[in-house]
Amino acid sequence: DRALRHLQYAADNALRRSAHADAITHLTRALALLTALPETPERAQRELDIQTTLGPALMATKGYAASEVEAAYARARELCAELGVTPQLYPVLTGLCGFYLMRGELRVANEVSRQLMAHAESIDDPQVRLGAHNVTGMGLFYGGEFASAMSHFERAAALHDPHRSGHHRQFSVDHDPAVSCGAHTALALMVLGYQDRATIRMRECLAEARTIDHPLTLTMA
Repeated sequence: DRALRHLQYAADNALRRSAHADAITHLTRALALLTALPETPERAQRELDIQTTLGPALMATKGYAASEVEAAYARARELCAELGVTPQLYPVLTGLCGFYLMRGELRVANEVSRQLMAHAESIDDPQVRLGAHNVTGMGLFYGGEFASAMSHFERAAALHDPHRSGHHRQFSVDHDPAVSCGAHTALALMVLGYQDRATIRMRECLAEARTIDHPLTLTMA
């Protein structure tokens, strides 16, 4: 039990330093140690915490479409179902959406995003709703439905509180959803022919990304 706590703490510290490979090492050891504990709801919750921390680290090192990413989030989704709806359902569904989008499996990604939106609408958290609208908009964008995507991006932007930037860490997703929303809004505006608006939005997005001490967010922007 003590070793697990220290490994999770070490992994969290590694992620704060963007030392993703180190985080994966700590989390993999923690998963191996979990087998020594009895099968209880407490153990399931601890595994869920580990898997949702592991997902972003795997995305950063192996890419969104890696099979290891799917395995981590799929297992986390099973644990969410076993434990009942938990706060971790947001990063789990977001991670699965990212995996399916990057694999080009848009139909599956859109189905998962609908589940994410339903979850977001069931809880009173504007940051979760922001993330859900952004993910839904991304699925529509990559499916060529640019006007519909813009509708979701605009709703996400309306929910954005710049004083809460960096909430990707709280939710264990790989980058800040508000910055992602800004970047994809600029891309959608460009495709729709609004070049000047797209340029302004992209500059705003980059400026915000540079204020966040998180290399993956800046790289994504």
